[in-house]
Amino acid sequence: MAKYLIKFRLGKSVFERAIDPKFYIEDLQEFGNLDVDILEENIPGPEDEVTDEHKFYADIILDTGKDLSEIEELLEFIMEDGVTIEKLTEEEEEEEEKKVSESAKNEVIESQEKIPESLLENYLQESEDIIIHLGEVAQKLLDSPSDSELINEMFRGFHTLKGNTGILLSYGKNNVLEAIKDIAHSTEGVLQKIRDTEASLNEDNIEILQALIDRLDDLLLSFKENTDEIPDDIYDLLENLKQDNSKEIKNENNYETLPADLQAFIKVAEQYIPVFKEITVKDEILEEEKDFLKRALITLYKVTNNIGLDNIFK
Repeated sequence: MAKYLIKFRLGKSVFERAIDPKFYIEDLQEFGNLDVDILEENIPGPEDEVTDEHKFYADIILDTGKDLSEIEELLEFIMEDGVTIEKLTEEEEEEEEKKVSESAKNEVIESQEKIPESLLENYLQESEDIIIHLGEVAQKLLDSPSDSELINEMFRGFHTLKGNTGILLSYGKNNVLEAIKDIAHSTEGVLQKIRDTEASLNEDNIEILQALIDRLDDLLLSFKENTDEIPDDIYDLLENLKQDNSKEIKNENNYETLPADLQAFIKVAEQYIPVFKEITVKDEILEEEKDFLKRALITLYKVTNNIGLDNIFK
């Protein structure tokens, strides 16, 4: 594991391409434990004219098992717009963590104070019920790892938990809620692949799921007690779940023989399409999600027009 300081100093050039930097932060969460300190934010709406006043500045500490080249590949489309990545020494790690930790403590208290009491109570009760039910389903899966209904139940539980947690996060940043959402989002994605391919869970998959459900229980308690305690092994467990699952489900896409502009389009589309699917099945779409959909479609519109993909462009 290594820690990297990633600085976003993004301005007009990013927003002219209809890119929302926050979606890159969500992608980085898939790589490991993330601490984000947003320094300055003025992101234009989908219909706004982009000006020099629009910017997104943030300092991010990423604790990951990925190497530098993988991080650079993820951020490839915005690197030249104002992104720097620096591997931290032990002394620098301690200094940056101290800054982020103090900021996070204040944010935990502030965000909970903003959440309406009735919404908070409903969230705590429903989340507790979901976590208990997930534990029961995981136990049943040990005996029936290919039971599609049990896998669907597990998927729905994580999906609901992710959506509910996202609503609370709309009131302000909270590291504990972010960790809950990370677990729910990543696990939901793995289960979706299993559902799509009609595969079975293996014993290792289920044991990791059980461990993650235990961590959700710990996180919910931490949130109730208004602390910032996050289990150290969450992102290692998520990485192990993804790697173990990828052995069962292979998705081999080789784009190296395609023209460079078509490769670029595929990379852009692969970032957006899973999020499209996730948003469009929701009962209610949040305003920021509508903004993202507009922005993403504008980006795809421009790319397909530039490289002459007439059918997709239409």
